[in-house]
Amino acid sequence: MSEVFYAMDYHTHLCEHVNRIQASGQERIAIAQSLIMWNMAKDKYGVDMFQSIALATNLRAPTESEHDAIYAEFEEYFKTQTGVIQTYEVAKSLYEREIASLMDAQTVFVSSEIMDEVAEAANTMPDNVLIPQDLFVSNGLLIFDKPYRLSLGVQNNLFTEEWDVHSVLFDIADDGAGVNVHLYGGWRATTAHQADQRIEWNPQTKDFDIYGVENPEQVLDTLFSQKSEKLLPLRYRADNTYMLIDTTTYDFNKEGFYASALAGLKKHLIALFRMTNSYLEVERHRPPRHFTKRAKRAKRTIPEDFYLSVLTLRHHVSESNGGTHSSPKYAFRVRGHWAKRYLPSSGKPVGDPDAYRYVYIKDYIKGKDKQLVESTRVIRIAN
Repeated sequence: MSEVFYAMDYHTHLCEHVNRIQASGQERIAIAQSLIMWNMAKDKYGVDMFQSIALATNLRAPTESEHDAIYAEFEEYFKTQTGVIQTYEVAKSLYEREIASLMDAQTVFVSSEIMDEVAEAANTMPDNVLIPQDLFVSNGLLIFDKPYRLSLGVQNNLFTEEWDVHSVLFDIADDGAGVNVHLYGGWRATTAHQADQRIEWNPQTKDFDIYGVENPEQVLDTLFSQKSEKLLPLRYRADNTYMLIDTTTYDFNKEGFYASALAGLKKHLIALFRMTNSYLEVERHRPPRHFTKRAKRAKRTIPEDFYLSVLTLRHHVSESNGGTHSSPKYAFRVRGHWAKRYLPSSGKPVGDPDAYRYVYIKDYIKGKDKQLVESTRVIRIAN
């Protein structure tokens, strides 16, 4: 249970970290500039530049792109007084919304076992549509015992950043049309695809491992124009689990268009939400007093009836009598799968396609009180 109570402290420390950094943190400035660039480029030039900023390395790669002139214009704009003021105002607005949600969020611990179950289920989930009924709480901080690895393409996919997502804050958007999510964690690696070079953080040695060249210093010169200024914040982002990696909004009732990394995370979260409503139990716990005292000192909102939610498996394998229409000769395992079920809370009649959603059906044994015969999967590859 110690790792469960650790989640309570993680939530508290994250609140303290975000309160301390406020709107001036580098990652919030980077996200604010990214939003400004995206909106202005779309309105002025009609182009989409959502992959315009590398959050970890803050690098600007020399490329021959049709958007070079736009990049140059924004780089100059962000140096002006108007650009600085607009960046801070956007960052401040994002920060105030974020910290308010974080302080009120319900702490939800997700074990490694559950993470593995969700990952397996997400791979086979037929759809990628989030609906309001999927959420088991309206405002929560998911804290992962096993980090979710996010691979984010930046600089028009010339580089890939890898992050370990340790927690996800989610709440209903102000307009009620979707769910705001904030991803927190630490940087792990950046790969430069054209040069086939890679820099990784080694948590054991607390230093960088560099691949792809004989002289590692060459990579530092390539990735960072000013090593002394750039490596210090990169080290901070690597040896940290509280960095704001990204923020986005997942719309309700439609697929939506997202960068591939965020689309993958959306499917993972939907699988987690749906499985919580189908076969995961949400247990409520009261941590020891010293955990809650630290949370209250951080000015978090603490519910009176419980402080911490823990997702656990409702059952690993259940039994079924095989239904009323057939009686199998042997008992056999029905493997986990997604099935479409009617959703009464949709308010729509039976038969309306919008009244149904996929729910995850966990492994179960069909054929009660009979000899169990384990099934095998045979894959035949033919020309």
